Amino acid sequence: ASYDTFSAAPSLHVGASNGISVASFLEIIHILSKHYLPQNYAFVFAMTGGRFCGMEGIQHFLENNKIKFDFAISIESIFTPILHGHLGMKFENTNFQKKLNIDSIKSSCNYNLKEHCFQKFLFNLKRTLDQVNIPLEIKLSDSQFSQLIFNHFQIPSVAISGGPLYSSVTDNFLNVSRSDNFTWAFSEALFRTMYDLPIIYEVVDKKIVNTSFWANSIGNTPRLAPFIDKSLPEVFRSWMNSFTDEIFIEEWESKNCYIPYSSTDCILKFYNPIPKNIQ
Repeated sequence: ASYDTFSAAPSLHVGASNGISVASFLEIIHILSKHYLPQNYAFVFAMTGGRFCGMEGIQHFLENNKIKFDFAISIESIFTPILHGHLGMKFENTNFQKKLNIDSIKSSCNYNLKEHCFQKFLFNLKRTLDQVNIPLEIKLSDSQFSQLIFNHFQIPSVAISGGPLYSSVTDNFLNVSRSDNFTWAFSEALFRTMYDLPIIYEVVDKKIVNTSFWANSIGNTPRLAPFIDKSLPEVFRSWMNSFTDEIFIEEWESKNCYIPYSSTDCILKFYNPIPKNIQ
């Protein structure tokens, strides 16, 4: 997940809709820390900047961390009514590729069936999101963002987003129930995949999921690159240190950030009542 955000006026502390994705990401780690993980599973949670600079953050991470990943999930945005799962690489199973189909997933997850494990997780995620009334449509992506980076490193991936990106000066509506529900569904899907559990089992108690603190905090923090408070990653680390030890912060400099995202150039559209562009 990325902790920078897109906003027409970042100095106004807008970006609540993007902020709930980060709040969910952090709470997922918190929930996983409370449960036993099988020995053949290892998770790496990477929170980066540079999402709106050609996905430089995740590219920098993969170039500088020579870990072999079986698959990757990018949580990009979760606030729209229908979520989209953009697959990054083709699967051998064309039925799954066209439509998420449980009949195409016959095998349990184990070390030798990584593709099946990824498919099983996606199926479980779709089912758990259905339980909290969040529709998820999964298909091969026509327009690739983080998937393009993961494909370059030969990592099967899915990018979860709400569809087309947009910005608004009034992006300050905080939907904590959405981030709570997504967090529960994502965490529950991971456990059902690891433990090979049927849909009738429930590992995570919905009542313990609480993203409100981070949603409120991050939703009111400007996170466009020129405005990011450099102490923000340290705040994340301090909190995560309370339940896990392996946390590393690496500071790096963006090289290819798009001009519209610089601190000196942004375009605001005003409709009052005749459209005007002011640069």
